[in-house]
Amino acid sequence: MIFGCKTPGNIWTILSMLPIEVIERVLDYLRGDAKTLAICCLVCQDWSHRARYNMFKTVQLNPGRMMRFFAVIVHHPGLATFVRELTINMPFSMPLALPRNGQMTNLRTLRLNSVDLRDERFLETILHGARSVTEFGLYDCLFATQRDLVRFTQRLPHLKHLALWDPAWALSDPQVAQQPVEDVEFTALRAISIVGCSNYTPSTPHIFCAFLSGSPNGLESLSVLKLELQWFQLRRLWENLTPAAGQLRKLELSVNGVRKRNEAFEQPFPTCVFHKLLMFTLEVRLCNRHYVGPSASPHRPHDPSAHTKWIVPLLTSVRAEDLRLFEFVVRAIHCHDGSYDLACIDWHGIAGVFGQARFAPVRQVGVVVHCCRRGNLGDSGRHVTDATGTRAGVLKEYIRERMGDVERRGILNVRLVGPGM
Repeated sequence: MIFGCKTPGNIWTILSMLPIEVIERVLDYLRGDAKTLAICCLVCQDWSHRARYNMFKTVQLNPGRMMRFFAVIVHHPGLATFVRELTINMPFSMPLALPRNGQMTNLRTLRLNSVDLRDERFLETILHGARSVTEFGLYDCLFATQRDLVRFTQRLPHLKHLALWDPAWALSDPQVAQQPVEDVEFTALRAISIVGCSNYTPSTPHIFCAFLSGSPNGLESLSVLKLELQWFQLRRLWENLTPAAGQLRKLELSVNGVRKRNEAFEQPFPTCVFHKLLMFTLEVRLCNRHYVGPSASPHRPHDPSAHTKWIVPLLTSVRAEDLRLFEFVVRAIHCHDGSYDLACIDWHGIAGVFGQARFAPVRQVGVVVHCCRRGNLGDSGRHVTDATGTRAGVLKEYIRERMGDVERRGILNVRLVGPGM
């Protein structure tokens, strides 16, 4: 019963009296319900356009639905203009015999999961008429080399946001795979996120440098950068970051712990100047053990604190006069002895850096400690044990005491995240 009406005839009479704008607003709430929207397409011509728009605005394709979708697009090319967000999930082994689709002239977001991007037919099918993409995500996709990745991305002239996660490379020769790319323009690119590939070759710094070195203007519009890498890869990144550092407003670095016995920390880092940087997040994933082989037992590295010695020198090399927020995130989720690792961090040194006059504009220094396994931060998950094995104090008070220079300015915020915290 609607508005007190008991018969279908009265209902349709009232619905016919409602403005079409009200009907379209109701149809918008049905977005994601494909079956109901398909029925609404058959009600009347006034409903059909809006119902189809909501049905095709967000499209997710898997191997079972892909051919059917493209067949519909071929017979009704106008439907392609409704697509705003397209996600394609495809295993590498699937044959790519796709028909040429209509032009997705209004496509804004494109995500590809587990797609073999060495196939030119697939590229032509997807990118035909899809030059309007502004947000592009590549997750576990296969490329021949990093040069192909850059060239593929270049085909989207309006691209603003690029997310790359765990790429796979068909060509394993580092000398060929890491050849520089020349004459590439990314004039609209504002945000880059590269995660999940710090343990591979090419690594995160190599991939980012491929975008940076190929662009003659040094990614002049880039304002947000998020990277995941190993601590011993930081130097290469810092040495090549200068052309893009001047325009960055937000920088997020996620640094993993040591993975090799023979990696030694080399200091200092070259100075990196950030003219417009407002937010800097440094995430450290503690790991004070490594594996020599698949079946080997865990051992401490020769220098147990090597994976934390780089923190203060890296912060010392930063020149950011407009910085307002610094967040230091410590993750001890899979750390064998997180209590010991926390004691290895030079908290005094971090506080000393932000106690300098050049960081006077900073309004908040946040410290976030993540721990999801009880026991690896002491008896109750809240304590720190120093190198001698004795308890050094409750975690929050321990950090506040050692970062006294920042605490006295009233800008220190310490949070613990995890069970029992």
